[in-house]
Amino acid sequence: MIRLNTTADYLDWAFRDAGIVELRHHDGQRWITGWFDNPDALLQEARRRSKVGNLYTSLNAPKPRYVSNAMDGEPVRDADIGWIVRLPFDFDPERPTGCCSTDAELALACESRDRFVEAMVGLGWSMPLRAKSGNGYHALWRVRLPVNDETKQMLKVIYYGLNVDFSTPEVSFDRSVRNAGRIFRLYGSINRKGQNAQDRPHRQSTVWIPKDWQQVSQKQLETLANAYERRTQSRSERRSTQTQYHLKGTGDYSSLDIVSWFESHGLYIRHIEGNKHAVICPWQHEHTTESPPHGGDAIIYDTGYIWPGFRCLHKHCEERRIQDVIALLGDADQFCTQTWRASR
Repeated sequence: MIRLNTTADYLDWAFRDAGIVELRHHDGQRWITGWFDNPDALLQEARRRSKVGNLYTSLNAPKPRYVSNAMDGEPVRDADIGWIVRLPFDFDPERPTGCCSTDAELALACESRDRFVEAMVGLGWSMPLRAKSGNGYHALWRVRLPVNDETKQMLKVIYYGLNVDFSTPEVSFDRSVRNAGRIFRLYGSINRKGQNAQDRPHRQSTVWIPKDWQQVSQKQLETLANAYERRTQSRSERRSTQTQYHLKGTGDYSSLDIVSWFESHGLYIRHIEGNKHAVICPWQHEHTTESPPHGGDAIIYDTGYIWPGFRCLHKHCEERRIQDVIALLGDADQFCTQTWRASR
């Protein structure tokens, strides 16, 4: 059985690597911030505020600054950070906006997080901190990275690549949490986002920290970023050559407004999260099982730099991609903002 760690354990690691930590409290109406260099003082303040609202702490090491060990400061910004010491990964189940997760939704997020951790450990990464936020699941790795343009670009490539590999229609991989000034839930506190309902309750966040919590090296991160960069370039090269798919259209499909296109055919259902949207599969008549009322078994997504994507979870469609939809519907050119020109 896994022994859960305490809030004090978590803060010991936070101060060990960051030196100074921000505590941020949302009491339901306003945000209140304080900077601490003393873990006992932060813990005492957190306990005093724990009965109302939500508690968060900063993740990374700030530049030298004034510390009062009281709630009288300004919230952390990306520009305030000197070193990145945490890589956070957040798996959140898809659910209606503004409400807590059900037990079933939360279980799906845990499965996705564990699958991700297993894959990273398989690449040689150390075991991460693992946590339940209350509505989703987290994995955090220790790192030591300078805050510069190179690090920012490397993390962007990694998080975008992992989003493609580990987001599902049921659980989203949050690629936005990579910024230096990110705050995360103070583990051990109650997650009070949304209404406290019987099937969607407020829950206490929990954390498990490896006994020998090792850093992931910059070289390991660069290796992963290079692998995703090569894959992206390969995809871009394949998809920019439209004749490879024997598509005779004149539109540049990297500029395709895929949402408007699906809407025009009556196939659009709803926005899911980020760049993902639930749609009706164009081959729905071939499915052997019915789709959920609110969709999610077929999605479209806009990558922002290569062709938009299409994915359907039904067996009949497992090999079908966006080029197949283009060939089937036949009018994608009308929804492209640019004209395709063959590369030399």
